[in-house]
Amino acid sequence: MNTILHKKHSKRSLFAVLCTFLLCISLTLPVLASAKVDLASIEVANKSEISGDVYDGAGLLSSDQITALSNKLAAIEQQYQCDVVVFTLKDTNGYDVRNYVEAIYTQCGYGYGDGHDGIIFAVSMAERDWQLLTYGYGLTAVSNEYGFDYISSRVTSKLSDGDYYDAFTTFADLSEAFLKEAREGTPYSDDNPAKLTFLSRALPYLMSFGIAFIVALIICSVKAASMKTAVKKTSAADYMEPGSFHLTKKRDYYLYTTTQRVKREKNDSSSSSGSSGGGSTDSNGFGGGGGKF
Repeated sequence: MNTILHKKHSKRSLFAVLCTFLLCISLTLPVLASAKVDLASIEVANKSEISGDVYDGAGLLSSDQITALSNKLAAIEQQYQCDVVVFTLKDTNGYDVRNYVEAIYTQCGYGYGDGHDGIIFAVSMAERDWQLLTYGYGLTAVSNEYGFDYISSRVTSKLSDGDYYDAFTTFADLSEAFLKEAREGTPYSDDNPAKLTFLSRALPYLMSFGIAFIVALIICSVKAASMKTAVKKTSAADYMEPGSFHLTKKRDYYLYTTTQRVKREKNDSSSSSGSSGGGSTDSNGFGGGGGKF
């Protein structure tokens, strides 16, 4: 009888030890998963060739496009003291795409000032990955909660269509708008949503053109008025002799009716690319995230 009780007690003890072991593993896994990655240990391919605001390792842009995009990004950096860069890669040398992009940023000297502030957009063509990452003040301007989804949704749709230059210029324009708002002390957020339509971005230029046009029109009108001596008649009656016109009959004719039909499009909210739900800040201090296109 004692032997049977001893065996039962041993089984219970073994079961308790096994449960404790599994519990320890389950608690340890999240810690291991969030462990800080040593970015300096990642081998960046063609490291000596990576420089400038645009690195086109995948050859997606023409030389003229690279020049135009580089000038745009450099102007943004100078005005808002934050690096804004674009990387295109053939692959990530076998590393996780996010870790690899972060390694390029840190190893190749990117980032503005002592805080290495920056906003990065990168694509890797091998697996059609994209990453929108932020660091330092870049994370303040483009938050994980709002800015990441706003910018990425408008850029990745163009990537899926193969419009790479358009995608990168859109990223640059939106980064500039978010940095401008942040520097003014009101970063875009759910409480201060962005309304960055084409018209809103072009409005300052349209206003300048409109003011110049109105001034020119006034000057020309004044000069033209001073040159005219004839008085223009404004009524047809001014050209008729009094009593020479007599209306004898009036009749209305129905000609036709025009009907116009417009097809109502169905709202398709599904998408096969991009990412939603916001970005996240990792153990290396980078915010943002990525997905497939």
